[in-house]
Amino acid sequence: MRLQALTARRATRLALPIRLLPYLALVAALWLKFRASHTTQVRSVVTLFLIAVLIANYYCLRLLRQRFQHPYKAESGRLARSTKVYVLMIGYIVFASGDLAVLVSLLRLMQGVSVDDNLVGASWLGTLLGVLFIWVGSYELRISVHEIEYFALAIGYHSIRLGEIERARVVAGWETYFDRFRPTSRLEIIPSPGAGVPIYVNLRVFRNDDMEYVFDWLGAKLRKS
Repeated sequence: MRLQALTARRATRLALPIRLLPYLALVAALWLKFRASHTTQVRSVVTLFLIAVLIANYYCLRLLRQRFQHPYKAESGRLARSTKVYVLMIGYIVFASGDLAVLVSLLRLMQGVSVDDNLVGASWLGTLLGVLFIWVGSYELRISVHEIEYFALAIGYHSIRLGEIERARVVAGWETYFDRFRPTSRLEIIPSPGAGVPIYVNLRVFRNDDMEYVFDWLGAKLRKS
């Protein structure tokens, strides 16, 4: 209970700064649009684009590394995916192409050569499409006799053993501010204190029969309302 209360207090302290971020971003965007010089505007856009690419690389590479670290064994249990596995493969191929285009653009800029707008557009489009495909194809749920494993682009890999689960429930909508960053229709699997982190399964991306299997696996730990 102390750990849960401490987590709740920390979440409350973080809520206000997070709520202010969209307004600060809007003020900064208006300043760049109407008050900043053209050079500042260009530099700001390029910097933001590179930051976005680096963040996307972090999440995509983390997911790829975790999938290699936790390979699926057919005999271990049941596997549920949001899409066919080739969607994820296409995403990584397109994303790598966008990364290559970004690298070429940076090398040309460092050499003092002007960058073709078509190359910049291709790098942006490749990155965006790659992340979109990876995001759609990243969801994976594995059920074995004693453990549940979950993959998603935003949270990476999480797993909880059945004996470590305190409770689970199906939730639709938002109950707290931080629920805005979670799936609107989700299965919340809460571990016992000190056993790990909660898992929030996006119910919209999996088939109903797969989720019914998960519900049966949870048994009495699933609180139905």
